[in-house]
Amino acid sequence: GIARFGAVVKTIGKNAGIIGGVVSAIGSAQLVRQPAAAAELPELSEFYDEAEKHRQATVDELVRQYHKIGPLLVKVEEAVVSTNSGAAPQLRAYYGHWEREVFKALSRMIIAGIE
Repeated sequence: GIARFGAVVKTIGKNAGIIGGVVSAIGSAQLVRQPAAAAELPELSEFYDEAEKHRQATVDELVRQYHKIGPLLVKVEEAVVSTNSGAAPQLRAYYGHWEREVFKALSRMIIAGIE
C-alpha cells in the first residue's frame, strides 16, 4: 500500500542522489590542472610525469566511483520491479537517463580539460 510506495520512493531518491553525486564528480573532475606558480619552470619530462600522475589518479578515482552506479541501479530495480538483473525492460528509460547523464558528464570533463 502507501507504506510500500513510500519506501520505493525513498529508495529511488536515495540512490538517484548518490548516482547524481558520482555523475557530478565526473563532470567536474580536472584531468589537467594548472601548474603551480614556481620561481622557475620545471623540466618538460618532470612536468609531463606530474601531469600524467595526476591524470591517472583522477581517472582511477572516477572509475572507482563509476562502478558504484550499477549496484545502485540494481537496488532501484529491486525496489520497483522486484528483480535484480540490471536490465529490467520496465526501467529501460531510467537506465537510459543515467547513461546520458554519464555521457554528458564525461563530455564536460573532457571539454574542460582541453580549454
